[in-house]
Amino acid sequence: MSQSNSHSKSVSLLVPTKDRSDFVVRLLDYYADTGFQGQVILGDSSSGKHLQITADAIDQLSSRLNVEHREYPELNVAQTTNALLTYVETEYCTLLPDDDFLCKPGVDQCVQFLDSNPDYVSAHGLGVMFALKSGTATGEVTGFYYYRQGTLEGQTGAQRLEEMFNSYFVTNFSIQRTNSVRAMFQDAPGVTEWSFGAELLPVGLSAVYGKAKELDCLFLVRQHHEQRYALPDTIDWVTDPDWSTSYHGFLTRLVEALVEQDGITREDAIPVVKNAFRAYMKTRIAKENWNSKRFSGRVKNTARTVPGVRTFRNLARTFLPKRQNSISLKELLKPSSKYHQDFLPVYKAITKQTLASVP
Repeated sequence: MSQSNSHSKSVSLLVPTKDRSDFVVRLLDYYADTGFQGQVILGDSSSGKHLQITADAIDQLSSRLNVEHREYPELNVAQTTNALLTYVETEYCTLLPDDDFLCKPGVDQCVQFLDSNPDYVSAHGLGVMFALKSGTATGEVTGFYYYRQGTLEGQTGAQRLEEMFNSYFVTNFSIQRTNSVRAMFQDAPGVTEWSFGAELLPVGLSAVYGKAKELDCLFLVRQHHEQRYALPDTIDWVTDPDWSTSYHGFLTRLVEALVEQDGITREDAIPVVKNAFRAYMKTRIAKENWNSKRFSGRVKNTARTVPGVRTFRNLARTFLPKRQNSISLKELLKPSSKYHQDFLPVYKAITKQTLASVP
């Protein structure tokens, strides 16, 4: 335990939140119960009772958890993250949604890996996503499936950017070097649209700055629910009044990063970014078309024959591509699973079961 704790001391968890104190309290309880010794820095845009509930929880856990609670009522996610970074005192940090978990043992393994591999900017383990019958912070698990991430092994920033946007995954939740994250979230002129500022630009910059590794450990546990923050429909996105200026800001910032990282000219960097983004858009649109046409009819027909299906979305998950030897809830609850012990504290947090009662 002492060795594990020494690694968690090197990490800050940056948690933007707004009016979701039930998820925040669940998250804080988990990290207090698992002995996390790094920083938890909350960027809170909440008002009224949610602020007070969170403040009360922090006070109750103050002897067991190092929490910094900052209020940012007027800032968006990217701006809040940038503000929170001024309070980070650790070598590593990550952006953690208030409704998700990073398993503490997985965090420790990522820190160990990054300590030994300076050419990697980020590291993460395996991911899963779950749904609760209640749709809130605690309840019965009704859906559970593998959440795909990936690796980036290209030797240049241009190669890694192309890898990333041709097989997109989000690195914001990975353990990353703090200096790199500060550069990822610094203000980029013109980037005001949420999807660019909070996800696409920092993900692209992370790829430019260095390699990303996926380790064989349970790391990210995400919750699917109706209050999740998700990227908008592509048609709605590109017709947003801020889209054009945000795209050009995104392009400019990534070009600058490639020029600095790879030592290439601006003229050479521009087509790299455009081609990478074109690949991302092609995949995104194709995925939406597949989901809304062939996928929709297939699911609706099958729904009539499957007992216990509660929602269209829950059934849709059964048709998602699965990882070989994919992680299932049934397997994780077996003591024979190598991820079992790391998953149990999360399972306790989301179901409110005591560990003694877990099968």
